Parts: sequence; C-alpha cells; structure tokens
Amino acid sequence: MPPVSREATGRAYWRSLEEYADTPEFRERLAREFPGAPLETLPPASRRRFLQVMGASLALAGVVGCHPNNPTWPRWKPAKILPRSYRPPGQGPGTPLWFATSYEIGGIARPVLAKSYDGRPIKIEGNPEHPASLGAADALSQAMVLGLYDPDRSRGVARFEGDRERESTWEEFLADLRPVLDEARGNAGRRIAVLSEATSSPTLLEMRSRLAAPLPALRWFEYEPISRDAAREGSRLVYGRPLRAHLHLERADVVVSFEDDFLMTHPNAVAHAKAWAPGRKAERGKMNRLWVVESDYSITGSLADHRHPVTSKEVGRVAWAVAGRLFRERGLELPEEHASMRPLLERGRDAGREHPFVARMADDLMAHRGQGLVTVGPGQPPHVHGLAHVLNAALGNTGKTVTLTGDADPTRPSHVKAITELVEEMSAGRIETLLLLGGNPVYDAPADLDFPAALARVPRRVHLSLHRDETSRTCTWHLPRAHPLEAWGDARSWDGTYTLAQPLIRPLFGGKTPAELIALLLDDSETEGRALVRETFGKRLSGRSWRRAVHDGFAADTAWTARPVAHAWGDWEASTSDLEWTEPPHDRFEVTFRPDVSLWDGRFANNGWLQELPDPMTKLTWDNAALINPVTAHELGLKQGDMIRLSRRQRSVEIPAYLMPGQAIGSIAVSLGYGRTHAGRVAERDSDGK
Repeated sequence: MPPVSREATGRAYWRSLEEYADTPEFRERLAREFPGAPLETLPPASRRRFLQVMGASLALAGVVGCHPNNPTWPRWKPAKILPRSYRPPGQGPGTPLWFATSYEIGGIARPVLAKSYDGRPIKIEGNPEHPASLGAADALSQAMVLGLYDPDRSRGVARFEGDRERESTWEEFLADLRPVLDEARGNAGRRIAVLSEATSSPTLLEMRSRLAAPLPALRWFEYEPISRDAAREGSRLVYGRPLRAHLHLERADVVVSFEDDFLMTHPNAVAHAKAWAPGRKAERGKMNRLWVVESDYSITGSLADHRHPVTSKEVGRVAWAVAGRLFRERGLELPEEHASMRPLLERGRDAGREHPFVARMADDLMAHRGQGLVTVGPGQPPHVHGLAHVLNAALGNTGKTVTLTGDADPTRPSHVKAITELVEEMSAGRIETLLLLGGNPVYDAPADLDFPAALARVPRRVHLSLHRDETSRTCTWHLPRAHPLEAWGDARSWDGTYTLAQPLIRPLFGGKTPAELIALLLDDSETEGRALVRETFGKRLSGRSWRRAVHDGFAADTAWTARPVAHAWGDWEASTSDLEWTEPPHDRFEVTFRPDVSLWDGRFANNGWLQELPDPMTKLTWDNAALINPVTAHELGLKQGDMIRLSRRQRSVEIPAYLMPGQAIGSIAVSLGYGRTHAGRVAERDSDGK
C-alpha cells in the first residue's frame, strides 16, 4: 500500500526505502504484486502454495497421535484408561494446559512453555521462571508448533538403495545393524563412527559413554555449521583453556560490541534483551551507551548510540587500535603474561588514525572501568576474542559485567576440525558404518571438503532426522526423529542450568531421540526416553525432586559458578597471522555469511511461518539476497534486485543484490539457510516455478 498521508496523520509510515522514495520501479512491482484483476485470473504463486501447505498442516494438527496399526505403537507399556471418580480442578474439557519443556540448538537448551489444548500442542511462550527465558520466546521457539505438524516430516523408517527409496520398519533396521555392532566388538568398534550435532544433553553424554564401553575405539565427531568455536579458542589463548563468557548487561554502563549481535543471534539473546532494555529508559536518570563496530547492519547495531560500519576484516584492526590507545596512551596496565602483544599494539596505530572514533571509544571504556563491557561476535577470529578478554580483565570488567565459567566439553576439537578429520577417515576407507544423529552435513558441511563424495565411500550410513533431507537421501538407512514437543530430553542452557524437555503428545510418526536410538542399538533393558532422562537426573542431581524439575522445566540453582581464572602465556604473534595490518585494496570485496534470523542454518526452511516472517532489517521474505552498500552498488552500476554472481575458486552462486544502507563499503553479507533441494514443499520450488 502507498505511504500514509503526512497531512492525515502527521507522520509517514513506510516499509522500505523504495516505498519511501516512491520510485517508478517500486510502483511497477506493486502493480505486479497486486494487479487489478480478479483473483481467479492470477497465475499460481508461491504464496498461494504456502496457504495450501498451511491447510495441510492444520488438518494434520487434528491428529491426536499415532494410529494403532503403526508397528511402533505404543513406545511404552500400554496403560488402561479408566473413568475418573473426580475431575482435578482446571482440567475440564476444552481447558488449555501449559507444560514446561525445551529444545536444543547448537548445544544450548532454549526453555519454553507449551500450551496444549485437548492433547494438542498449539502455542509456545517463554518460561518466566527460567533464567534463560524470563517469560520471553524468540521466533524460532514460537514456530516449533508448525514444525511438529509439518506434513513433510518423515513418517517412518526408510531404506535407500541407490535412487530407490523403500519403506521399512524399526525391526528391519535393528535386524540389519545389530549383527554389525556385535561383530564390531571383536575389533573394539574401530571401523564405526558417530557424527552428532552439538549437544549438552547429560543423557546423551551418558549413552555415549555406554556405547564406548563395548566399542572403545569408536570415533565420535560433533559438527555444527554455525558455531562459536572462535570464542572458545580466544579464551584458550588468554586463559589456557576454553571458557564461556556470560554478559551481565544490566550492570554495564558502556558496551563495546565488535560485530556481536548479542540481542538477536546470540544463544542467550532472549535473556540479553531482558537485561538490556531497562538501561535504555531515560527515566532512570541515565542510560547505558552502546558502541557497535560491524560489517552488516544487525539488530544490535540498529540500537547503538554510536555505530561504525567497517569490513569484517577491519573489525579486528579496530579492536587492536582500541587496545593500543588504552595500553599505550591511557596507561592501562598490560598483564605480563601477554607481553607479546606489545608489537601488535604498535602495529594497530594506523587503524586508530583511519578511524577517529577509536579514541572516543577507548576513552569511554577507560572512564567507566568496572562498568564497561567488551564483547566480540562469533565471526571474528580467536585473537579478537582473546583481546576482548584481556581488555575486560585490565579494565576491571571481568567478574562484574562479564563472568567466566568452564565450557560444557573442554576437550572436544573445533567443529571444522572434527568434520575435516571425519572426511579424511571416510575418504581413506577406514569407516564402514557411520551413524549420523541429526544434522544435515550433505547440505551444510564446508563445500571444499566434498562431504557427499566422502560419505558415499562408507558402506553403511544411518541418518536420524526429522525429514528425509539431503543427507538422508545419501544414506542407506533413514530413521525418523522425534520432534522436541514429542520427546523427553535434557540439556544445559547458556548459563549451565540443567533444563528438561517433556513430550506433550506421542510421536506422530514413531520417531526416536538420539539417546533412545543408542539404547536400542545397545539392546538395553530400558530404551524409553523418560526412564533414560530420569536415570541421568538421579545420577547428576541426587536428592533433587524429579517432579518439581519436570513441573518447572529445569532444576533451580544448577547454573555454572563463575570463578576467577589465572592468565596463561599466549602466543599472540602466531594467533594474528590472518590479520591484514594494511588497508585492504578497494577493488576487492569480502563476503560474510551470517545465520538467517528465520531459517538459522537451513533447518527451518520448511517452516512456512518463518519463511513468511520478514527479516527485521531488510523486510525480505521467502528469499535471501546479497546485501551491498548503496555507494558500492552505484559504483558497480547495480540496482535493487539485479542478479550478481559471487565466485571463489571453482564455485559460484547467483543471487539478487539488495541495496542496504549501513552495510560496510567493501563488504557483502549473505544469509545462510537457502538453496535446499530436499526440505519439503514450503522450502522447495516446483519445476514449473510455483
């Protein structure tokens, strides 16, 4: 619709820069989208397709549970249903009930409350008691309901033989794999490997140790396409071991963010937003101040008092320039353990001259010692994260506005190193059986590894997944995974709080969790998810009330305790080998990849609600684009929507250009999660373009 009249309201509302400018191109596109013709004359469109799929989803929502003829029914011992002699208060027909549960992304538990209406989950909200939620829930959490009723979810076990897909059963799968495991005990499982998503689930870790007992040589790899491994390595550089930083934004008067979107894409973003918001109220007498240095325009950057767009590569140089100003000119004491930083501080002097804001930023931090905070995003290299640790410690912020705890799994290698090693093992023919617990590495593994080709060399490949996706279709066995709203589970939230998940409905298609699958393969006497989780709960939290934890969705006072940590000697010269100390040439462009706020890494591509959700900065739906600064676009002769090709070595992608004010000159940003080929009807386009 056209902008609202300024005369009518005193204020003009618009949804894009083109609408605000009222360009001819915008008017032409508007006419194409809403032509003056009857609806029945319109050609089939992807949005109509979306509405068709939504109709199927709503129909599926009426399903109460699995059909009794399903061979996987029931998953636990059947119980007799008898009439109640009384009705508990608040449980009359049609009365909605709320259940505390959670789900896991990237190894971090996200707590929620799920609303159930006559046995059907219908709504997600935040858990007001959990410290990682405090009553709020993000878009990914609220869209879980549609994921549960996704008509394209896998409906059972399948066997893939070449291009042929054959429906199968759990019994047939177990009959095929158990002899392999029995035989593997003879060589300690040397030719078997597991590839899992990142997880902090104590129950799954317990099942992993049980699997290692008869198969001690079995290799377990962990991979996530979006990871915070650079932050782990940065803390190792300063403290000698990986640590997790916890931001206390409610205590900070000055925050400096080096490309850290801590209010949107951080695993603890919901809690951060809750802590940050009160400090922005003028009635408090003073407001906190936010400095942001970043390449692409983020939600956090949009709220900054001082935002400075520079290329992602340049962000590191700016950070070193700030440190140089503090340690060389403002008298901040540099820890002796990091004396090797001194030459680097001198080399960062040029960046301070190029960016005058560096001096003001450093002075602001110095004036608020103990009340400031320096934070770095996951896209920056380890030395920038390490530098932030040194700055926070020297400024007296550590222990006040930022605290440090141990990492969930300090011994694991980085995700890129893990999947690289797995590809090498598969390519060399040293793995005969690979069990993939979730994930979709055929789609999202680093392209230069050629994961599909290496996977094809493994004779027996088993994939547990919600969908028969790109990875499942490259495996020999596909197994349906239980949706988080169908499953018992546990995991740790960002602060370490032990968080539980409970099902609101029986698995619609007989799916199982990774822990249940391992229990089945081990032929354990107990394979039901509730019993496995409760057993782990009893071991880890002896003496705690199980009923109370299930009711609340978490065990109170189980967050990791922050303790002072001694500095270690760091090799700063070696860690900054990737940093360009000279200004990059103006004829080159960097391309940064960021998680999509709706699709994340692509796992939610078949969720119509999230596809329809506009990007908070660009307002794009159903697509991604290459975000380019308008000045750069003008120099290249590009207009909004022009197709461009991004190339590196032998690979390229064609993508529309989106002119984004605030995008750093010389930097192009692209969202992950698109380009799926086997995700479902919402995510894929038909051959006729619908």
